[in-house]
Amino acid sequence: MRRLVVRLGVVVALGVLGAGYGYVSGLRNQNPYYPTPGQDPVFTRQEMSRAWHWRPSLLWLPSYLVCTITNGYGITETKSGFLFRDEAGRRRYMRASVVVGVLLGIVGTIASTLIGRLLRARQKKRVSIVLALLAPVTICLGAGMTDFDADIGDGYSVYQMNSFDVCIGKTESGVLILRPDDHPDTGPLDRYIMAPDHILARNWGSKPRNSFPGDTLREVDRSRRVFFTISKATDEVTGPLSEREFLARPEVTGLASLDWQRPKPNPGSTENFLPWFVALPLIAFSLVAECPWLTFPLLVVAAVLLWLLRRWLRRRQESRRARAVGG
Repeated sequence: MRRLVVRLGVVVALGVLGAGYGYVSGLRNQNPYYPTPGQDPVFTRQEMSRAWHWRPSLLWLPSYLVCTITNGYGITETKSGFLFRDEAGRRRYMRASVVVGVLLGIVGTIASTLIGRLLRARQKKRVSIVLALLAPVTICLGAGMTDFDADIGDGYSVYQMNSFDVCIGKTESGVLILRPDDHPDTGPLDRYIMAPDHILARNWGSKPRNSFPGDTLREVDRSRRVFFTISKATDEVTGPLSEREFLARPEVTGLASLDWQRPKPNPGSTENFLPWFVALPLIAFSLVAECPWLTFPLLVVAAVLLWLLRRWLRRRQESRRARAVGG
């Protein structure tokens, strides 16, 4: 009976992992901007998604095959990820990921049983084998754990797609205005200032990586900074500028002081909880091996606590905004 409970627990836990992966990846790849046929693509936060990070994972390949077996599924692979052409494509992608998660649970359980019997391993070793088989799956959620969207006001947001692509774009459309790849020797956004009529940006520099012959990728150069100004009226970007050129600009000299802000997630956003979302299924696997009767209640309690914490953070943010408007 205990073995049956353990195996069912592994299946359910993997199903939860797959369902969560489908939900988070589909949610984080929502694209309000759907390009029309023949139209030049506009770089958006969603188009710069992290799907290319997931290619080595066990979960990515089945999901990709299921979703893109026909062109009618509404998914286009871009150089940096998935671009959903419509809402139906995104929903199919999410459903496929849920199905793949459950299938991986069943396959993992059968494989662990066969390998365990072959090696004459005990139950604890079988669970270890399951974790070893599932290790590549963790990259599915780990790839985007440090990514976030941050609303900085006046219809603009900071988008961090990875450690290099930290950009400024429009909140509603997701169109990226200041993107490192659009400017020479420019790295990710480091700090910003929301001035009355402009956005002032300070970026790290970039340099060739040269990790191997023919390497064309670039890496962050933290020994150098470049500066930009963005007009809120026209979204025109001026730069890259040296520090001397930047300080001489009229939109900078008119400020009493330069209060640089560091990009960070908004309180209560899903990005604050992604590390927990990755860790909880792995913790559940170890608990299943020792005390399966305790696993699922703990998961329920953890989910409720996270929901309460997120609700508290959201209310706290709303109260701060209300005080700011009232003051």
